[in-house]
Amino acid sequence: MNMKQIAFAACVSTSPPTLANCTTGPVTVIGKTAYPPISFTKENKLIGLGYSVIKQIAKSQGLDTKVSTPAPWKRVVHRGRIGEVDIVIGLRAMNLSKDHFVFLPTPIIESAQYIIFLKENELRTKEDLKGLNGGILSGTTFTTEFEKYAKDNLSISQVRTTKQNLLKLNSGRIDYFIAPLLPVIHLIETTGMKIEIKFTPTPLFSVSEYIAISKRSNCISKQEIFENGIKEQIQNGYIDQKFEFFSKNWDVLDYMK
Repeated sequence: MNMKQIAFAACVSTSPPTLANCTTGPVTVIGKTAYPPISFTKENKLIGLGYSVIKQIAKSQGLDTKVSTPAPWKRVVHRGRIGEVDIVIGLRAMNLSKDHFVFLPTPIIESAQYIIFLKENELRTKEDLKGLNGGILSGTTFTTEFEKYAKDNLSISQVRTTKQNLLKLNSGRIDYFIAPLLPVIHLIETTGMKIEIKFTPTPLFSVSEYIAISKRSNCISKQEIFENGIKEQIQNGYIDQKFEFFSKNWDVLDYMK
């Protein structure tokens, strides 16, 4: 057997990735590193509303939860695709995502999207955006109403990260961008970025944040349990309570006053 054959044999005989376990536990969860209050990093650990929701549901089924270590987003999504983790927090329900993940029907929260701009400017409504260059994160979904308005009236370019939008804003390459407020402030504060921003007093629109279960995970068989658990947490106020906790924990409320 030559070296090529040996290498090929080694590849095909390598064991497939160990699947996460949603039957006996722990339920393995991972998510975005800078998307508070849903999923963010503190002291090199992932915390946030999404993990609290999953832990509570898993606990009701007698299962432990393991939150994976923070990782680049591409790696996070890849681990979900191959079943190394059960659940991904902060994933958008796009066509490609739906090939590998099941999104529970009930959102854990509605994420308000604001117009964010430099302090010396003044923007308040969507009508103020006409004739300006705007930005958005790839994968952000608009409401039907705003999607039509944007298509007919606005010039908006997509980028992959909030940092890219902030840098483009600071350099004058865009006049505004649309994003959830808390992750933007979090990025400015944690990186020490020298930029002074303002944001509209009310959100432009809201998007739904869903729990994504890997199709390679046996958590698929527990979809109804997770779905009912989310509904119960909404009804009993647990999600609102945790949202407030993680907003305070993140030191953003003072910034917003």
